[in-house]
Amino acid sequence: MIIAQIGPFPLHAECIQGGIESSVYGLSVALGKSCRVEVFDFPRINGKDDIQAERGMTIHRYRNSGRHNEDAAARCQEIVEDILASKADYYHIHGTGLLS
Repeated sequence: MIIAQIGPFPLHAECIQGGIESSVYGLSVALGKSCRVEVFDFPRINGKDDIQAERGMTIHRYRNSGRHNEDAAARCQEIVEDILASKADYYHIHGTGLLS
């Protein structure tokens, strides 16, 4: 089974920035023990486009040039295409911002 988790995912498990990050992280780690988990992190200022494998998860990261929601919204179509390409059985979007 493939589960797509969409939402802010911590850059480092040792430094989780907030409640939504911790929720996405905890659920992804737990699900990764029995399922294939594809995590789609929200664009981050000074981030980079990258794909990482970690603890039964594949983490898709996106950069943001610094215009916060405007830049994230401009990349929305690309991110949605990546999410749909995962062909997940379940999609879980977790967040409260414009991109969510």
